[in-house]
Amino acid sequence: MARVRHVVAGKVEAQVRSQTQEPLVRIVHSCDIHYAEEVPNGHGGTTLEMTTKTLSAEAIVPASKAIELAKDLAEQIYDESNNPCHSYDCQNAKCKGWIATLNELREEYKHLQDREPDYEVDLMSDDWYNSLVNWALDYTKEHELLDDFAKIASYALAEVTDEIIEELLEAGYSPEGIFNAFSKYLDENEVLYQMCHLKDDYPEVAEFLKEMNFNCDEE
Repeated sequence: MARVRHVVAGKVEAQVRSQTQEPLVRIVHSCDIHYAEEVPNGHGGTTLEMTTKTLSAEAIVPASKAIELAKDLAEQIYDESNNPCHSYDCQNAKCKGWIATLNELREEYKHLQDREPDYEVDLMSDDWYNSLVNWALDYTKEHELLDDFAKIASYALAEVTDEIIEELLEAGYSPEGIFNAFSKYLDENEVLYQMCHLKDDYPEVAEFLKEMNFNCDEE
């Protein structure tokens, strides 16, 4: 029985060690909520004035969880590009929602909060290069997570460009792999059309287009 306990304990220890070896990401976010507040008007009554309150939160999470969050955020970016969030009620709900999400993640991974993260990013940022989505694109490309890359890029950018495909080719991905990943989210012909711009510089792309019977001149 002691041997069984030792084996089980060894498995648990190995699992914990593998989890702690996963890169950690600190995600920070701040946003404003706007609401009407009654203030004295100097005549014995009150008047309504708009007030702004800044909320902030942060959480250190494993890289895999940060990628899942980036995919959720990319889908929201896509939705808002079609249904912009203009009203204060809508903006407040979005702000509170993301703050709540980070607070929940902070609690879920409370054992990681005193660790030194490998990366630090803003959930959303005016500086695209410091945003969670851009970090996730770089990370998934470097770590051969092509399906995750394609989903985030397809929703956040709502397209695939020849520049993106070229980056992936240079990173060692095959034309077929790139096509299979992006065609899950975007029109197949659009993905192939973007590849047409690269066929002269990348023989493997020209060969793939030929296999697909895709005539670039007719598109």
